[in-house]
Amino acid sequence: MNKTYAAVITYILTAFIPFGLAIFCIPYLIETLGLQAFGYLSLVWVLIGYFSIFDLGLGRVMTREVSICLAAKEFDKIWSTVRSITALLIIFAAIGCCLILVLSQTNIHQWLNVPEEMGDDFNHALLWLGITIPSVIFFGAARGLLEAFSKFTAAALLRAAVGSWVFAGPALAAKFVSADLPTAVMAISIFRYMILAIPLLIIFNTFKSNNFFAFKGWISPLKSMQMAGWMTVSNFVSPIMVYFDRFIVSAISGPASVAFYTTPYDVISRLSIIPEAIFAVIFPKASREQSSNFEGFRRLHRTSEAILGGFMILVAICIVSLGKSVLSLWLGEYFAENSWKFLSILSAGLICNFVARAAFNTLQAKGHAKLTAYANLIELPIYAILLYALINWLGLIGVALAWTTRVCLNMIILRHFVSRYISRDFREFAVDVLALAATFLVLISVFYTGLIAKTFVILGLVFILLAGLKLTYHEIER
Repeated sequence: MNKTYAAVITYILTAFIPFGLAIFCIPYLIETLGLQAFGYLSLVWVLIGYFSIFDLGLGRVMTREVSICLAAKEFDKIWSTVRSITALLIIFAAIGCCLILVLSQTNIHQWLNVPEEMGDDFNHALLWLGITIPSVIFFGAARGLLEAFSKFTAAALLRAAVGSWVFAGPALAAKFVSADLPTAVMAISIFRYMILAIPLLIIFNTFKSNNFFAFKGWISPLKSMQMAGWMTVSNFVSPIMVYFDRFIVSAISGPASVAFYTTPYDVISRLSIIPEAIFAVIFPKASREQSSNFEGFRRLHRTSEAILGGFMILVAICIVSLGKSVLSLWLGEYFAENSWKFLSILSAGLICNFVARAAFNTLQAKGHAKLTAYANLIELPIYAILLYALINWLGLIGVALAWTTRVCLNMIILRHFVSRYISRDFREFAVDVLALAATFLVLISVFYTGLIAKTFVILGLVFILLAGLKLTYHEIER
C-alpha cells in the first residue's frame, strides 16, 4: 500500500506542473492571440481530450487485461493481448483521422458561429487536429501499459510533459513563430508525435527484458470488443455532456463569452489531476484485486471517494472565500466580474463529479462497463432538456447550472449501481447526502453574496467535511 500512496503522490506532484504553466501561459495567450482566437484554442483543447473516443475504450481494456494477466502470472498471454488490441487501435485511429480531415474541408466554422475572418484559421487548425488523432490514441494506450506494469513514475512524467506542452507549445509558437490559431495547434500536434517514441521504447525494453514477446496467437476480439464497446458509449456520451456546453456558449454568445466561461472551467478542471492520479494507480490494482481480494477492492473504492470528496470540498471553501479576488488579480477585474459565477457554479458540480469518478472507476475495474454506459445514456436526454430550458430562462448562468445538475444526477446513478452490485450499506447513502448538500451550499454563495450568507456557506462546508472524515474514520476502524 505504501508503494500505491507513493505512486499517487508522484502523479499529483508532476501533474501540478501543467497547472502552474497554465497560470502564466493563459494570460499571455489571451494577450497575443486575442480573446476570439484564445476562445477557439480552448475548444481545441477540449477536442484533443475528446479524441480518446476513437480508441473505442480499447486502451483501458488493454490496461485491465494486462493487469489481470500479470496478477494470474499468465505471462504468455500478454503479448497476444497487446498485439491483438493494437491492431484494432490502428484501424480506429485511421478512421478517426480521416473523419476529422474530411470535416476540416467543410463549412464547420459557420455551424459554430466562427467569424468569417477567422474561418480559414479555424479550418486549418482542425486539419492539424485530424493529424493529431493517432498520436493521442497510441499515447493513451502506451501510458496505460506503463501503468499496468507499475511504471508509474515514467507514466506520470510523460503525462506532465504532454499536459504542459498544451499551454507552453502555443505560447512559444506565438512568441517565436506566429501568433495565430493554426500555428498554436501545429505546435501541439508535432510534439505529441515526438514524445510518443518515449513510452514505446520503455514498453519495448520491458517486454524484451521479461521475455514477453512470445506470441501464442491472436486472441479473440469479441471479449475485448464487448467491454470496449460499452466503454466507448461512456467515452463518447460523457465528453459530450462535459464539453457540449462550451459549444453552446460559442453558438449563442460568440468566442468572447466562451473565454469567460471556459477559462475558469479550464483552470478548475485541472484539479482533475487528483482523481486521474489516483485512478491511474488504482485502476490496474483494482482490476487485479476485484477477483482475488474483494474486501481490498471495496476498500480501494471507499478510500478514493473519501479523498476526492474531501479534497473538492476544501477547494470549494477556497473558491467561496477568495475565488473572485484571485480571478481579479490573475486576469483583471473585468474578466473576473464576467467569470466568477461560472467558477463557483462549476466548482459546486465538481464536488459530485469527483465522488462519481470513484464509482465510475470501481465499476469499470469490476468489469461493469455497461453500467457506466447505462448511466450516461439515462443522463443524456435529461441533460439536453435541462440545458434547453435553463438557457432560455437564465442565459449563460443556466448553461453552468445545467452542467452542475447533470453531474449530480450522474453521481446518484453511478453510486446506485455501486451500492447494488458492490457495497450495500448505509455509508453509500450518507456519502450521497453529504456531496449533494455541499453542492447546494456552494450554489447558495452564487446567488446570495453577502457576508452572512458566505459565512453560513463556509461553516456548512466545514461541517460536511468533518462529517465525511468521521464517516471514513469509522469505516477504517471497522
